[in-house]
Amino acid sequence: ETCCSNHYNWMYYTCLGETAGGGIGMYYPDWTTNTGCLNDGMEPQYMTDNPTTFMHDTLASCCSSNFIWMYDDCMLNSGGGGVVTTTAPGIGNYYPDWVTRDTCVNDGNEPDYMSTNPEVWMHVTLESCCSRNYLWDYDNCIGGGGGGGVATTVVPPSAGLYYPDWENTDICLNDGNEPAYMSSNPTAWMLETLFACCEKYYSWKQDACMGGDGASATGQWFVDWNSFTCIQDQLGTLANSWDILHNSEQECCDTMVPWNDAC
Repeated sequence: ETCCSNHYNWMYYTCLGETAGGGIGMYYPDWTTNTGCLNDGMEPQYMTDNPTTFMHDTLASCCSSNFIWMYDDCMLNSGGGGVVTTTAPGIGNYYPDWVTRDTCVNDGNEPDYMSTNPEVWMHVTLESCCSRNYLWDYDNCIGGGGGGGVATTVVPPSAGLYYPDWENTDICLNDGNEPAYMSSNPTAWMLETLFACCEKYYSWKQDACMGGDGASATGQWFVDWNSFTCIQDQLGTLANSWDILHNSEQECCDTMVPWNDAC
């Protein structure tokens, strides 16, 4: 195994001399039906030859890597007659308690439909359960979760990172209100510094974006050359370094666009 892993990683299972799929139990994305992952050993040869890219030890890993937009359906539809590796139900594993506490608990009282389908519903850690089922209320879930186990306060991976607030202020913020698709995949969307975020997402108005915390807003007025009207230098509509500022809207209109009666 060591030799195959070190020298033939791209065709690990072929090197071992095992059957297609690296042995029953490895999951691969079934793109022919586009409905989920299978572990029936019938994956295409290019997947067999490149298992580190296409093959997965668990169904959850395969679904999250290849069908994240339809994760629930993938987890329910997948299979294939192979050996399914599941998380055993019972005390110590977490499940979403939507009925009583509305958080994740590990008291062993999960409903039958969860205990009979643990790979979908049961989680080894509180963090995994909260991320999967209560992402919009992650902090409260972590703080309130448990029920026989010890709840550990864990800072989510997206905490303190900057994201592009396209829907509201149209600048970079780190207020923790990023959309779920960003917080669930921070490496793709979020950055550690305001400068990096502004440089990546708002390069054409980086100066305005860099003032996203409101510290550089002057309250003065400047021309919006798209509408040929004057707008205020404030959070959400920050002036660039090259904009000429005026003490009032009227002064800005009279000085910069006197021909525009709508200003």
